[in-house]
Amino acid sequence: MDATPNSLDDLRRQIDEVDAGIHDLLMRRAAIVADVAAHKKATDAGLSYQPAREAFILRRLLARHDCGLSQRFVVRLWREILGATTRLQGDFRVAAPRIESDPEIWTLAREHFGSEVDFIIQGSVPQIINAVREGEAQVGIVPLPVFDEPQPWWARLLQGDQRSPRIVGRLPFLERQPDTGHDRVDAFVIGAFDRGKTAADRSVVALECEAATSRSAVYEAASSAGLQPGVHAIWETRAAGAEVRWHLIDIQGYVDDPQEQLGEIGLALGAGLRGLRALGGYATPVRAAAG
Repeated sequence: MDATPNSLDDLRRQIDEVDAGIHDLLMRRAAIVADVAAHKKATDAGLSYQPAREAFILRRLLARHDCGLSQRFVVRLWREILGATTRLQGDFRVAAPRIESDPEIWTLAREHFGSEVDFIIQGSVPQIINAVREGEAQVGIVPLPVFDEPQPWWARLLQGDQRSPRIVGRLPFLERQPDTGHDRVDAFVIGAFDRGKTAADRSVVALECEAATSRSAVYEAASSAGLQPGVHAIWETRAAGAEVRWHLIDIQGYVDDPQEQLGEIGLALGAGLRGLRALGGYATPVRAAAG
């Protein structure tokens, strides 16, 4: 239809009405979030940040999305909304690296948690972990493990007490297209709380093995159990006077009791496996639609 001055004015009027409606709904959402915060405070029902709930919201929206706006735009918009309304529920701080030392991870953190959330800048990954452990920040952003790092950050998660952070998320939630022209940089979110189970999860577990236990043996054990292993890192150390090789792997499914749930890996590795630790996990990121 040809746009005349009158029809263009009418279309702009419709846009203004839609904008007012969107704003009304945002204010209504904020009021409901305030009620949620009051309920949580009265019933001690949990933290303001709920990664499983956020994953449910984003997956539902992406499944119903059908218009010219990209999935990336929808996720960015709702990440801002989720970050702002999380902040409305009380103190929420994110420990992150300096932008000049790790700009890619800093960008991931800011895009995921939004512009309203307070960031605590730390000089190193151990400092980020310590900020979460000491309660200075509710969550921290750390890089994915490096395969053969001599002193890996994730070794600090093996302490296993209630204050020890664990992995609760992975960024970005919407996977990038391979042809974007940017190197793929992902990050883990850590926090000292239970992340919650979703309809599609991956878990990060650490296997304490004898020094001779190879990467391929662990990978084959996890694969034969149907766990689709992904990230894999190794840390060699000593425990009780013996050489020990820790294998960190992420696998399909929600694992909170590895001794009970990962029996097939134990059978496959036999005496080479000394112990299993669950270090958390994350809602499986959504693969972006092509185009």
